[in-house]
Amino acid sequence: MRSKSTNISFAGIKKDDVVAFLLIFSAVVFIYMGMLSYPFIWDDSISITDNPGFGTLTYIKDLFTGHFFDAGLPYSFGTDTGFYRPLVGVSFVLDKMIWGMNAYGFRLTNIMLHIFTAYLFYFFMKRIKFNFYYALIGALIYAIHPIHIGSVAYISGRTDVLRTFFMLLAIFSYWDKKNVTSLVFFAFSLLTKEDAVVLPGVLLGLDVIINKKLSKSVVWFILLSAIYMIMRRYYLNFSDIRSLDINICFLGTLAASLLEYLRIIIFPYDLHFERFFPVIKSVPIAIAFIVMTVLFILLIINRNKHDRRAMFSLFSFAVIFFPVSNFFPIYNQYRYFYIFLADHFMYFPMMFLIILFACIVERLNSAVTKYGYKMILVILAISFLVFHFKYSKSWINSEMLYTHIEEESEFPFRAYNNLAAYYAEKGDPRCLQYLEKLRRIMPPDYTTYYITKANWHYFKEKNIDESIKTLNDAINNGVRNSSVYFPLGDMYFEVNDIREAVKTYELGISVTKSENYIIFFRLGFFYTKLGDIENLKKAEKWFEESLIINPENMDITKYLYNTRKKIYDESHPKIKELEHIFKKKVN
Repeated sequence: MRSKSTNISFAGIKKDDVVAFLLIFSAVVFIYMGMLSYPFIWDDSISITDNPGFGTLTYIKDLFTGHFFDAGLPYSFGTDTGFYRPLVGVSFVLDKMIWGMNAYGFRLTNIMLHIFTAYLFYFFMKRIKFNFYYALIGALIYAIHPIHIGSVAYISGRTDVLRTFFMLLAIFSYWDKKNVTSLVFFAFSLLTKEDAVVLPGVLLGLDVIINKKLSKSVVWFILLSAIYMIMRRYYLNFSDIRSLDINICFLGTLAASLLEYLRIIIFPYDLHFERFFPVIKSVPIAIAFIVMTVLFILLIINRNKHDRRAMFSLFSFAVIFFPVSNFFPIYNQYRYFYIFLADHFMYFPMMFLIILFACIVERLNSAVTKYGYKMILVILAISFLVFHFKYSKSWINSEMLYTHIEEESEFPFRAYNNLAAYYAEKGDPRCLQYLEKLRRIMPPDYTTYYITKANWHYFKEKNIDESIKTLNDAINNGVRNSSVYFPLGDMYFEVNDIREAVKTYELGISVTKSENYIIFFRLGFFYTKLGDIENLKKAEKWFEESLIINPENMDITKYLYNTRKKIYDESHPKIKELEHIFKKKVN
């Protein structure tokens, strides 16, 4: 049942490989093309449609120097998730250049990436000595599994697909001893999603378990991972440290969540984009799940210990699953109540579960089993298609997606938040209902509650005083976020309370450590409205700070020039300096 070839590479693509590509392509197109007409949704608005800087040079620079969701925005989300994904943002910009602001084109890119990723998986299975049929069936199961909808149909879900694509290319290059090429693809995967940092573990498994020989080259990959982690900590200032509170109930919850992921993969009848899994409170139940999980793993090891592919797949799954296992809680603030699971976390790990399943089926090669497993595969394929089309309907628009999450999630605070924002934008009073639901389950310093409520008062009720009160309530309740301070400062300016606007902006800059040139420019502009020389000098200072960050911006230069003219005489060197810049620009 195994392939006779031991070294299948892209240079030797055969007729079977062409057939495999056409079948994978057709299957993916069949199940996903109906979703091409779906609009931008959820985080797509932050990254793309509602981002004022999207596609600009500033946006590109922000992608490589800070948090993914802050790129192009005049404020920071103040989140501690540490998303550093510049290549995802760059891919969105390329989509815009090709397709314009058309969700159809962005989503088509996701679908094509998914096709090529599934095709790479087909070659991966052949490379570890599965025959054509096993490799094809494995790749098709992977390609059509409904658990991937959140990564493929969701434009912002591209992080999982692109990261996996680059990691597979890195693995193939490493296999072929093209270490420089492999390191480049590894670097690309690190710049796509942070959990790619575990790739050296997979390469170690490849060396020790599959090749039975440890390559010295893996040291370079470990070194690159270390450099990346140091860069995150000391250059990007991301805090990747999570509180660790290990106890029996916590470990039991992790064991139960692993079994839940396996259940979702085999029986994906209740898919939704995110799920909060309740922390087990009973010690006996926790111990039962730990024992059950350990026995399950030991049984798999015992039955497959002589199959290097099975041991490699089990080891690699453990390595890749670890960053999303919640051993270090993903949502640290809720770790005593829930751990966070997400269907899309399985995009890459699922490949190794399919390999493990293929090893088990290949070993059970009696006639009865042979027909039995074929029937099982047919039933699985049909059920996957049914669940796929059922789940895909929830992605038709934002309201349907958030409502679906609300109905399915144990702790739907993000669904409440998103529905409140969605209805606020539509001017629908249901916004207030969801804000109230949010208030009841969230701590008093939950930022988004106040932002959405303030926006409702400001944009829909035209009640700026109530908006100001709401944002002040946020600060009084411990919110320390730029998306509260700076909108509040703008509102004070709008009601002509310039001194309060200045005070709020300066406090916001101090608390959030903002280094955004637009914020500095706005503060300088506020100071010019106060008029006296002392405040004009402060305006000059903030315009200069803004210009340091964005030296090519002529609007800032003009404001700085006009401010200096009010402070200094015409012959002052600071005036002449700017006049020289203007002449240089004209020439």
